[in-house]
Amino acid sequence: MRLLNFDICSNSYAHSISAFGNEWDLHNLAHFQELVYDFKRNLIILNWTIDYATSPWGAPKEFVNVNKLSILFNKPNIIFISPSNNHFKQNENDCLLGISKIIPMELNSFIMPKYRTKIEWNGEIYNLLFVFQSGLSFEIGAESAELKLKRQI
Repeated sequence: MRLLNFDICSNSYAHSISAFGNEWDLHNLAHFQELVYDFKRNLIILNWTIDYATSPWGAPKEFVNVNKLSILFNKPNIIFISPSNNHFKQNENDCLLGISKIIPMELNSFIMPKYRTKIEWNGEIYNLLFVFQSGLSFEIGAESAELKLKRQI
């Protein structure tokens, strides 16, 4: 996968992504809203809302009006969804625990995501793993991923 206009701040269990000269904290300031599969455009879209009211730093000056963030996965080739852990409340589904780059699963072989992380990536193919506080997780493989910022009215 190629990350077109953003990067993950750490290769394993990152709370934030960096893009457009800023760090976007998806753990403390963002609330996950939905996963959309747009088969006509061949996209998977993850949508968050951003709440700067709880931020001790406030909104970035040049992005003060941004309150929606989306990651678009172009030409997805896999999505694997693991359900929430029953011991957690459903409202924990919107709080991101971390994002990791992981080695894609081989066909007919399941290896837990925590055993597919690496410290460094040197051009190898990877999927992105999104894990939420509730245990819900999405593993997504695609040709590329792009960050979009929006003003939600």
